[in-house]
Amino acid sequence: MSRQKISIKTILFGSFIIILSILFAIILLFNNIYQENQMEIQRELILKNAVMHAYTLAEIKYDAVLNRDLDEEMAKEHVKEALLGEKLEDGTRTMDSNYSLGENGYFIIYSSEGEEIAHPRLEGQNVYNVTDSLDDSVYIVQEQIELAKNKGEGYYYYNWEYPNNPEKIGKKICYVKYFQPWDWVIVATTYEKDLKVYFEESKKSFLYTAILIVLIIIPLVSYIYKKITNPLFKLNRKMQHFSNNMEVPNIDCSTKIKEISEIESSFNNLSEELLAYIEELQGLNEEIENLNSENSAIIDKMNLLLDETSDILDFDNEKDFLKEVFDNLYSLIPEAYSGVLSVLEDGRVKYISSKNLDIEKLNALNLKTDEYITYNNVFTSKNTKTVKQDALSEEKNNSLNSLLSKKNESLYIPINGNNKQVGNLIFHTTGNDVFSKESFRIAVYYSKLISLFLKFEDMNEFQNNVQRQIIISLIKMMEYHDTYTKGHSQNVANLAEDFSRFLGYDKEFLNRIYWAGMVHDVGKIIIPQDILNKPGKLTYEEYELIKNHPVYSFEVLNEIDNLKDISYIVKHHHERIDGKGYPDNLKDKEIPIESKILCLVDTWDAMTRNRSYRKALSIDSAKKELIKNKNKQFDSKLVDYFLEYIKSNEPL
Repeated sequence: MSRQKISIKTILFGSFIIILSILFAIILLFNNIYQENQMEIQRELILKNAVMHAYTLAEIKYDAVLNRDLDEEMAKEHVKEALLGEKLEDGTRTMDSNYSLGENGYFIIYSSEGEEIAHPRLEGQNVYNVTDSLDDSVYIVQEQIELAKNKGEGYYYYNWEYPNNPEKIGKKICYVKYFQPWDWVIVATTYEKDLKVYFEESKKSFLYTAILIVLIIIPLVSYIYKKITNPLFKLNRKMQHFSNNMEVPNIDCSTKIKEISEIESSFNNLSEELLAYIEELQGLNEEIENLNSENSAIIDKMNLLLDETSDILDFDNEKDFLKEVFDNLYSLIPEAYSGVLSVLEDGRVKYISSKNLDIEKLNALNLKTDEYITYNNVFTSKNTKTVKQDALSEEKNNSLNSLLSKKNESLYIPINGNNKQVGNLIFHTTGNDVFSKESFRIAVYYSKLISLFLKFEDMNEFQNNVQRQIIISLIKMMEYHDTYTKGHSQNVANLAEDFSRFLGYDKEFLNRIYWAGMVHDVGKIIIPQDILNKPGKLTYEEYELIKNHPVYSFEVLNEIDNLKDISYIVKHHHERIDGKGYPDNLKDKEIPIESKILCLVDTWDAMTRNRSYRKALSIDSAKKELIKNKNKQFDSKLVDYFLEYIKSNEPL
């Protein structure tokens, strides 16, 4: 049997490698077709993205000027150097740039009057009247400035001579965008022919990257399969076997992973308890069958009882189940004149169903749990009390005696679950009637049936906890990777849930946003630790890398069926109302409400906690930041509600 299992695993793993190879070949084929079809679009996008990066850099330096971190001339020079390199003594630029626009590509910055603010060779000159190399009637600089100022941005095509060969003229493509604060027209330009060479290099890079990814994935999948997936699959087979056959199979799920071992131990304990109760139920069924042979009336009643039992076990709601049991018992016990069903909940005794007793008057007693006397076994008595002698006032005691004035004997049935009493059923006779042995046995049977039902509920809760514990384990792994995340995810989850409750959302919404808060930063496990925990300010490239973490989180969570809805919340929790967020630049109503709430509470927790590069803000300072960013980063109404929420939770 062991060899057969090993053979199946080998076949599955080999099949995976074959499928992976086929997928790799298909991806290469379609990538080649796609790049050929999309080359023109991508050529334009390269220029557009370059200008957008340059525009963003200008915004950052402009903000630094406003914050008085830089003077304006120094800020402008920083932008020029980043795009075209340092300026040499002869007025040219070194072209030592971080942006690749092809062999002869470069950035240009014009003023509205056509002055070259930044250029590889012509900086400081006025080129307002420069014309197309093949058409003197086309004033290319004027048209670029007009396009940028009137439309904000766009593509432009023209003919121009090559720098090292003036007799050779090629078609150029550029993208222009207007930066109003400094009256700059930012242009990225290159020859179409050069970009084709760039795409050929991109194809090679894609091939090398794909090969490297495959070489990494194969050992990684093998490791995950052996160390994590294998024990989880074994545990799943063990649970399915138990569910189908009601016996614990001899399957070894041993692993060094603490959480999986704890889950297996919990399952083993619960299954042993459940089997013990099933054995008791089987013994009780045998006793009932023996009683049926003694009396035909009892046989008919027991058949009815067994039919009803199968229906009762289909209930999902505990209180509805108990009410059904109470009604059935009242009909099966002929001596019962009155009765009441109560549960112990929130420190109080709550009466939820009754027969021939005023339930409103019973609940008006307002009994506390510690004022109530509980018992562990089914029994009958004429004098047993369920309320402590000094628990009630004289008025309430008289009311209780009046309610029970007609009772003769009481049948007490405890509701026991998870090693504690959660309520009870009590029936009363009247006159000189007493409960028969048959009625007592029925009560015992139903007591066991109730316990079994509660055990089944515990089993369902346990299975739900399996997924919950796996998620929590994943969060712990993330906290080990990112020291700032420790405690942050739990804080955001709690705050998001409590604020949503303040807004009046239902239980399902609260549960969804809580778990979204718990896993919203799980994608950061892909980001290198030295960037996540960097004490100083991040570079532009480092910040761009960190901005990918919502996408990483989405890709992980979207693979889990029960977390797909949460994955979209997490993906968009860094979007902004003004559309300047990431990863998809969504605006206002395009952003899910859960993501808006998560963005708000995530920022609040980040501002009010110490970070590696700054101390926490005061509550007042944090509030001002929220108000400052209304209708920019945050939803205006949510900010107003959140400020009310914070005020309601501040100490008096």
